[in-house]
Amino acid sequence: MMTKAVLKAGCKVNIYFEILNKRSDGYHNIESLFLPLPRPYDEIYIEEGKEFVVRCNIKELEKSNNILYKTYHLFSTAFSFKPKICVYLKKRIPIGSGLGGGSSDAAEFLKYLSSIAPRKIPMEKLKDIAKKIGADVPFFLKREISWVQGIGEVITPLTKDNFSFNFKYLILLIPPFEVSTSYAYKRWDDFFSLTKFKIRFKKILAQTGRILKNSFESVLFSETRFKELREIKVELLRLGFKGVVLSGSGSSMVGVCDTKDTLLKGCGLLKNKKWTYYVYKF
Repeated sequence: MMTKAVLKAGCKVNIYFEILNKRSDGYHNIESLFLPLPRPYDEIYIEEGKEFVVRCNIKELEKSNNILYKTYHLFSTAFSFKPKICVYLKKRIPIGSGLGGGSSDAAEFLKYLSSIAPRKIPMEKLKDIAKKIGADVPFFLKREISWVQGIGEVITPLTKDNFSFNFKYLILLIPPFEVSTSYAYKRWDDFFSLTKFKIRFKKILAQTGRILKNSFESVLFSETRFKELREIKVELLRLGFKGVVLSGSGSSMVGVCDTKDTLLKGCGLLKNKKWTYYVYKF
């Protein structure tokens, strides 16, 4: 079969993430700074088919609960358009890494469906569908550095006029294990319902890298099985990184620094641990 399209779905990191409270509908209100990154990324290959079907290099993701099935169902129901296509998802963004891989896949696929629809679909309509697919999907429709609130649906793009980075290098580190988003939220709920303690972080994002915060660190770092995350953060700070923070619900982390020497020391540490990492210059 001839490939109709190849979509590239990049990831995101959270360099600030605060859980405000749990809502009555089970979701959580958050405040977060979302930063889109080009790597790692998933690829979505689309071919003509006899019916809609999803294939993947990770077999367990071929089930009907795959987010691409949900995207197709919601789109086709809303606009009475059911193209017969076969989708092959090449997964590169690790599952359970807090990088938004599934949400990114859904957003790219949603935009593709809109592009081949017989009539033009307004962006606001796509946003409505994106909200129903998942909390992070609306962000990935435009992929801009953004301040995100609510459950992820209130998005305020940031520009050079109202935000600036005070670091030169960013390193994304991905350990060889995952953290389930549902598990991380449950741990947070359990802990803070018992202590009756509410986290409130100052919203200072560009003053110093050490202000980088993530609500999940307070509960996940206390667990023995995630001690490596706490240890790598301490070690990178000791090497001179300005800040190191968990991305989303983890397991990936982000470190920021100003000098190439500090960056290379961090890369050396991660090579020794045999962790996957990506480096970006700002």
